Amino acid sequence: MWKKSGEIMKTRKKLTPTQLAVIVLLGIALACLVSVLNGVYTPGRAIGDTDAVPAAFVDWKVARAELYGYAALVCTALSFVLILKDWLRGSQSAS
Repeated sequence: MWKKSGEIMKTRKKLTPTQLAVIVLLGIALACLVSVLNGVYTPGRAIGDTDAVPAAFVDWKVARAELYGYAALVCTALSFVLILKDWLRGSQSAS
């Protein structure tokens, strides 16, 4: 545990660029999903729970939710592709 010079040995591994990209992509996907949920559950608070909701407001909320949903799907798919690629590369190098 201790080196001869008295320094503590570093035992943690550094993240590879692929692992870092997966973490970033999954973080973006999570942020997009939180934004979609925020958009779904806040219209009542934004308009004061009235029955007269402007159509443009609803269209804007739907368009934003679709955009964030697609971004979350793309980021999740890319992260799974990177995980699969990293896993296949690791299994080939172990053989």
